[in-house]
Amino acid sequence: MFQKRIGGMKIKNEQGIVIGKVEDLITNRKGDPVAVISVDRFTGGSGEKLIGVPVSDLERDEMSGSLRYGASLREIRNQKSLSEDE
Repeated sequence: MFQKRIGGMKIKNEQGIVIGKVEDLITNRKGDPVAVISVDRFTGGSGEKLIGVPVSDLERDEMSGSLRYGASLREIRNQKSLSEDE
């Protein structure tokens, strides 16, 4: 059920900075749910980049109504976009 309700939710890093939002949900080759997250200016990059994050790596922040992803801005900047993984 959690996976069905996260579409469109904002994603924050551990410092509480909004880094993007959930655009879609897909499954990896093992069938595990993966959130497709759009990240852009929040990570210091130019333009939008779509990254895949296992849903199990996201925590719900009930107070803010957002999700928390424990990666640093540097890690997110260095993460391959989904189109690069093809």
